[in-house]
Amino acid sequence: METKTAADLKLANWIGGRLVPTTGSSPVRCFNPANGELLNEYSDATESDVAAAVANAENAYKSTWNEWTPGQRSDALFTLAALVDGCKQELAAIETLSTGKPLASEVLAAEMPLIVDQLRFFASSARDNQGLRSGEYTTGKTSIYRREPLGVVALITPWNYPLMMAAWKIGAALAAGCSAVIKPAPTTPFTTLRLAQLCVDAGIPPGVVNVVIGTGGPGRLLVKDERIRGGSFTGSTRTGAEIMRNAADRICRVHLELGGKAAAIVMPSADLEKAASSLAFGAVVNSGQDCVALTRLYVHRDVFDQFAELLTQKTAEFVVGDPMDSTSALGPLVSDEHRHQVQQALEGAVRRGARIHYQQRIDRTNAAGYYFPPTIVTGLQNTDELARREVFGPVLMLADFADESEALTLANGTEYGLAASVWTRDVGQAMRITRRLEAGTVWVNDYLTFVAEYPHGGVKQSGFGSDLSRDALREFTVAKHVVIAHD
Repeated sequence: METKTAADLKLANWIGGRLVPTTGSSPVRCFNPANGELLNEYSDATESDVAAAVANAENAYKSTWNEWTPGQRSDALFTLAALVDGCKQELAAIETLSTGKPLASEVLAAEMPLIVDQLRFFASSARDNQGLRSGEYTTGKTSIYRREPLGVVALITPWNYPLMMAAWKIGAALAAGCSAVIKPAPTTPFTTLRLAQLCVDAGIPPGVVNVVIGTGGPGRLLVKDERIRGGSFTGSTRTGAEIMRNAADRICRVHLELGGKAAAIVMPSADLEKAASSLAFGAVVNSGQDCVALTRLYVHRDVFDQFAELLTQKTAEFVVGDPMDSTSALGPLVSDEHRHQVQQALEGAVRRGARIHYQQRIDRTNAAGYYFPPTIVTGLQNTDELARREVFGPVLMLADFADESEALTLANGTEYGLAASVWTRDVGQAMRITRRLEAGTVWVNDYLTFVAEYPHGGVKQSGFGSDLSRDALREFTVAKHVVIAHD
C-alpha cells in the first residue's frame, strides 16, 4: 500500500505484519464521496480471517510484546509518530479520497498535526501508566499494586475520522502493553491499513497490530472471541448497544464512545461575535459528521435576533466544494445513502412545522458528489425528532430561552451527553452551568478544543470510558494486588 491512487489502494486484511486477502464472498464497495466514483471493492472478512487475526495478536502478545519494557514500547510509538508525520501528505490524500474531507483546510491543517501529537502523547505515557506502588497496610506484609495490560483487545472505529480514531485506540492500547485487532468502518479502511504497516516499519513486532476489514460481521465476531480481553468502540449508540450485549455474554470489558447531540447556551453577556464564529464552525465541522458537532443552539431571547443574524453571516462564509480545492471549507457527506437520510430528517422537521432560517446554495457543478448545504432550522421544540436524534449532517437547530434554568432544561433534555458549550462573561454563571450540564466535555467561551492530555468520553447514551489522556490507558489495563508476607 505504497501508492496514493484509487486503483492501487490494496484492500485486504493485515495479519501478522502482511496483507492477507479476505476469504469472504460478500462484496463491499468504497466510493469517492466527492464524485460518486468507485474507489475499490473487496470481500468481507470471514470467521476464519478474524480467528487468524486474533491468533496472531495473541501470539505476538505472549511471545514478544508483553516482554517489552515500557521504555521500549515508548520508543516504538515515538518512531511511529515520526513515520506518520513523514507520511502525512500521503495519508491525508488517502483520507480525503475516501471520506470527502477537504484536504488542505481539514485533513492537513487540522487533523494530521493532532494525530501526530496524540501518538507522541501515548508514547510518553507508555513510560508510566501510574499503576505501580507499594506499602505496608497490615503488619508483616507488603502490598504491591500493579496495572497490567488486558492482553488482546478489539478496536472498532467509525468512518468519520478513520485515521484519527485508529491512532487514538492503537496508541492507547499499545502504550498500555496490549496487542490489538482493529476493525475499521467498511467504506474507509484505507488509512487504517496504512497505519498498521507503519507500525511494523516503526519496529513494533508483526502481529501486535492486525486489521480485519468488512461490514458488521467481523466486528461481532471479534467481540465474541474468547481470546479478546477487552474492546473499544466508537460509533452509533445502536451498534454500541449490540456490542455491549455480545460482550456481556462472556463478561468482556468494553469502552463505548457513542452518539451525541451537542448543545450550546449563549447568555446575554457573551461575546456574540466570537460565539457566532466559533459555533458556526462547530456546527459544520466535517460537514456535521462529528459526534461533538454542534446540533442544538439555545440563545437568550434578549439577544436572539442579533445573534441569529451574526450566526447566519458566519455560516455563509464556509465554502462547500471539491475537497481537493484549497478554497473548500466543507466537503460532501460520506455516502449518497447518508445524504438521503439527512435530507429526510430535515424534510420531516419542516413538515411538522420547523422553518429553514438559512440554507446555503451549493454550486451545481458538485452535483455528482454527496454534498449537503449548511442549514439553520428554527421553530423546533425539544421533543421534535430533529432535536433529539443524531442527524450527522450540517443541520443546526436554533431556539431561544428565557433564563438560566430553562437553558439547562433544554440542553439536558436529550438521551445523549457527549459535549456542550456555554458562552457568558459571568464567571459564577459559567461555573453553575458547567456543573449542571450533563456532558463529558463542556467548553466555556470556546468550542472543539481537544488536547491529548484530557479525556474524551460521554455520559448517558453517549457511552462510557475515555479516549485520549492517561484515562485511555486505564481502559486497556487491569488492577492486580500482590501481597508478600515478610516471614
